[in-house]
Amino acid sequence: MSGQVTWNTGQTSDLDAQLSTDPAQPPLGIGIDLKTGPLAGDKAAAVIPTPVSDVDCALTGLQTLTVPALVISFI
Repeated sequence: MSGQVTWNTGQTSDLDAQLSTDPAQPPLGIGIDLKTGPLAGDKAAAVIPTPVSDVDCALTGLQTLTVPALVISFI
């Protein structure tokens, strides 16, 4: 995935993210590489403590993932 974050200063950072959703390989989370902006070159990891997937995920594969909370650590 890729996207952009707008910081509280108004500056932006482009990022690439890798989503890990395999419950057999915990933790579920996101690896983030900041490509531009004030934190260019930095990495972050986000742990998804209580993800909620679609009800029939085991049968049809992951279709939706709701993230009610997210913990981000810059590494």
